[in-house]
Amino acid sequence: MRKRVTIKDVAREAGVSIKTVSNVINDSGSMRPETRKRVQSVMDRMGYQLNVSARSLKTGRTKVIGIAVEEFRPFFLHLINAISEAAHAKGYGVIINTYGGRLPEFIQEASTLATDGWILHPTPKSRNGFIHSSWNKPTVQVGEYSSAVHFDNVAMSNRAAIEYVTGRFLDSGCRRVGAFGAPESLASVIHAVRSGETTSQALLDQVSSMTEGAASLRFQGFCDAFVKRGMIPDWDLVCCDEVWATSKSFEMTCTMLESMTPPDAMVCFTDEIAIGVMHACASRGLRVPEDVQISGHDNIDEGRFTNPTLTTIDPSLREYANTAFDMLLERMQGYDGAPRFHMTGYTLVERDSTRFGRG
Repeated sequence: MRKRVTIKDVAREAGVSIKTVSNVINDSGSMRPETRKRVQSVMDRMGYQLNVSARSLKTGRTKVIGIAVEEFRPFFLHLINAISEAAHAKGYGVIINTYGGRLPEFIQEASTLATDGWILHPTPKSRNGFIHSSWNKPTVQVGEYSSAVHFDNVAMSNRAAIEYVTGRFLDSGCRRVGAFGAPESLASVIHAVRSGETTSQALLDQVSSMTEGAASLRFQGFCDAFVKRGMIPDWDLVCCDEVWATSKSFEMTCTMLESMTPPDAMVCFTDEIAIGVMHACASRGLRVPEDVQISGHDNIDEGRFTNPTLTTIDPSLREYANTAFDMLLERMQGYDGAPRFHMTGYTLVERDSTRFGRG
């Protein structure tokens, strides 16, 4: 069995002190660039691997962070990759876990894992579970909240982005513009509006009071675009579903198309939803974008390979991930100020599933 290469072996081979090798490993200290480069070259050549357990016992730090999401879905995989790249660039390893419907068990498990801090993507419901538990690790949450309350928070421009793309449809002449991915909590109120039991204004007032969750904020943006133009959404074209799965959006769109005139456009709150809506339209003989225009959100890779290619919101995922990791790094290094809030920008990526007035 090959003997493990130690820091002493590297120091002897490179002709430097153990302290110098340690500084290279931890990217600290001052030394000539050529010295740092020579030590790194020796480590690579000798196959030196950091003994994380030993360093953890000595320093109390592992240089490993955890990432927790509710479940593995296409967007979360892109998010995890982006955060991992940011962490690896600073010499940190990453472990990934899902909490799903077992939040108490996950919180207990996380306390035993050798991590220096965590990046969490909680749902509005699960966030309360983290806050009111024994969770005490340096933490940054990535998720759709109006402000940071307990943890540092990095969020997307959900409301503004969906308002913008909805406005583009309306300004290009579309009038039957639908939304897919609205909060399920609004389903009964929307039904009441459809049946005349309550008013559109009452529904809009309820929508404007919502403060948390991507579904709520994106639906606010959808409604904002209409209100700012003196218009009211066609509530028959609003689909409430927070599962945000391609199969579910396919089934719900097929059902909708069986009972009414197709919309001019559908604003989908994720690319996963949009792909399902697109296939449902095709299965009913509708052409995209000639008959129905479709937009998504997230700019996942799959959208570049749909037929037609998918117009989508790019939520600046790189900025999202890098900011979250940088905030966490500051917390792990001792920053103990008040919770901070950062909102990323967005870009509309126009592809072939929309026309926006091009004829």
